[in-house]
Amino acid sequence: MKQLCAAILLSSVAALTGCSVKPRAVMLAAGDYLRSDYVDCLKQTRSPLRCEVSGEPQLIEVRRGTGGADLVVASFHEGFAGLVQHRDGSIESSHDSALQNLTVDALDAHHVRVGARGLKSFVYVFVGSLDRYVAQETLVGTYVDDKGRNYVFGNDGWASFPERRFEYVVAADHVLNAYDYFYEKSGGPVFVFERHGSELEIFRTTGESDEVVDKRPSYSLRELSSVR
Repeated sequence: MKQLCAAILLSSVAALTGCSVKPRAVMLAAGDYLRSDYVDCLKQTRSPLRCEVSGEPQLIEVRRGTGGADLVVASFHEGFAGLVQHRDGSIESSHDSALQNLTVDALDAHHVRVGARGLKSFVYVFVGSLDRYVAQETLVGTYVDDKGRNYVFGNDGWASFPERRFEYVVAADHVLNAYDYFYEKSGGPVFVFERHGSELEIFRTTGESDEVVDKRPSYSLRELSSVR
């Protein structure tokens, strides 16, 4: 398999350089790619917080362009580097900055191996949408409270509670607050969630940065079904 070369500094302060590449026919599908070890951990724990690895890229974003595709190698908190995949399948850097060589090997349209000399390589798996995928593996499903009322976290990004319906996002970025949480996409409150088997507890937060978590849950729910 032919290698595609680019360059990146794998740290919180990163930059990129290009190198000569050989054409390749494989074009990556547009969407988000997650590290395979993160995907495996999320399936097992249903906790984004427990699976996050700081200081290393966990995400590759592929967006279609007129001349091919734009790629961003990133953590959940910040982007590390920009790449361009041309129509002939070749990948090169989108900026001029000479630092550390990185190899990017498109295994097929839905899997990418990324590595660098002296560092462990990782396979990134196509998941479509980061937000939708993380929600699916953590909260998506139907729940009931002690009064028999239903609560639904939909796979479409909408949640239905007895008193209201709202669009939600399960966060993958935990740089500011070290807890699992979801928030209303419209800019509403941040809620912390904790799982104990089939039980789901949801806590409200306060403070300028949502740093204060209520001691008692606002919702204590039991999972009836999940979509995973």
